[in-house]
Amino acid sequence: MNRIRRGTPQERTVVGTGHWPHELRAAVEDALRACLAEVDADHLAGHPESFARLTGAQTDPWLLLGTGLTDGQAVAVADSACSAVPACRIAVLGPPGDEARTERWMRRGCDVYLAEGISADRLTTALTVASSGLLVIDRHCRRSPAARSHGLSRRERQVLALLCAGLSNADMAASLHVSRRTVEFHLTRIFGKLGVTNRVEAALRAYEAEW
Repeated sequence: MNRIRRGTPQERTVVGTGHWPHELRAAVEDALRACLAEVDADHLAGHPESFARLTGAQTDPWLLLGTGLTDGQAVAVADSACSAVPACRIAVLGPPGDEARTERWMRRGCDVYLAEGISADRLTTALTVASSGLLVIDRHCRRSPAARSHGLSRRERQVLALLCAGLSNADMAASLHVSRRTVEFHLTRIFGKLGVTNRVEAALRAYEAEW
């Protein structure tokens, strides 16, 4: 049985499957300024046109994969949605500490990967940050990017960890009690040492390396 909360005609729709507690549904709708349509996973996996129909003319709609799904189910739904709308964005809730699953979803191109049990406030922040084009990975679901093989200093490792967590330059500066210019200096050095040109590539390199 599909559970769809209808919004006004002007309201965007995001598609969710799996289990989404009430407080998280509200956080999703607040962060993305959209109505959340909850649809059965098996239906979505077998009917990619349903995803396109629900999200309408959006060029980069969201697919939200909640708890209670097997990895196979989640992958089938994501593949179906991406076949219908190749530019769709994906957010996943997963078990904390499962680094292998986190990395698999990063390689599949998910935009947000968060630990099950996340608070509504943190979910809102993560989706808001990701909507600006940044990759957001919950620190409870990832390796600590030590980066020894790339010669990163202790401070550079701290900056890279904050980058992987999705913090902006201003937020990094506040967290580390340094100036924004200092953060930008560290990022330039990190990008050079990792051989990347942007934040997303740096985050991916942090996960791809066997640290």
